[in-house]
Amino acid sequence: MKEFGRIPVPKLGPGRLLRPSQVAEILGVCQATVYRWIDTGILPAVRIGRYWRVDISEVEKLLAGETAVHPEADADTETGL
Repeated sequence: MKEFGRIPVPKLGPGRLLRPSQVAEILGVCQATVYRWIDTGILPAVRIGRYWRVDISEVEKLLAGETAVHPEADADTETGL
C-alpha cells in the first residue's frame, strides 16, 4: 500500500480513479479547491454520469510538482474557507 502524506491509498496503478473528496484529503485542501482546479483545467478529470473522477496519475503529477497550481486557484486554503 502506497502512502500520500499520511493517507494510505490502496492499489495505485494506471486508471485508478479517485473521488474529489479523496483527492482533497490526499492533497490537504478542501473539496471546493479540487472542484475549482477541475473547472479551470489545473486538474484533469473525467465526468462519469453526474460525478467527477480524477485519475491517480494526475494527483501524483500534482504532488511531484509537474502541474503548476496558481496561488489564486488555491486562495481558500489560506483563508480557511
